[in-house]
Amino acid sequence: MVIVALIVLGGLIFVVFKYVQPASQKVETPQAREERLRQSVIIAAGSKDPAKTQDAIKEFDAAIGSTSDAAVKQQLLLDKANLYINSGDLVAAEKTALEADGVQHSVSSVWLLASIYEKQKNNAKAIEYYQLSLQYLSKDGPTELEYNEATMKIEQLKARQ
Repeated sequence: MVIVALIVLGGLIFVVFKYVQPASQKVETPQAREERLRQSVIIAAGSKDPAKTQDAIKEFDAAIGSTSDAAVKQQLLLDKANLYINSGDLVAAEKTALEADGVQHSVSSVWLLASIYEKQKNNAKAIEYYQLSLQYLSKDGPTELEYNEATMKIEQLKARQ
């Protein structure tokens, strides 16, 4: 669609052409997509309606499919896994968290998997993943609290076996 405007300034006539892309062809900015995703997640998190959760999952899938950045993809997958956890679908959460871990192995993905296995009462796998998380954490320094929490969880889970 082309818009033509005539502008009169000081006796001179200017013709301005502007190409306007049809709405169906507009490219969504990353910021707009992020905001749409955030709104879908907020709506899904505040609702027990499975349709709202599925809408948010579709938004995540679109965002995941549109990025080639491994760190961004991993974070989106971890957020999607958390959405599954909040909706009570631990099987889908586990699958999605494993996918995130496959994209980029990190303390975030390992910790999330450990907590999913703990919720599933799979104590052996939870212990395995909490022990893996210790590779990323330090007894001293900025991750000391997380290190202590992981060791405490390992002890608690071993006591339950």
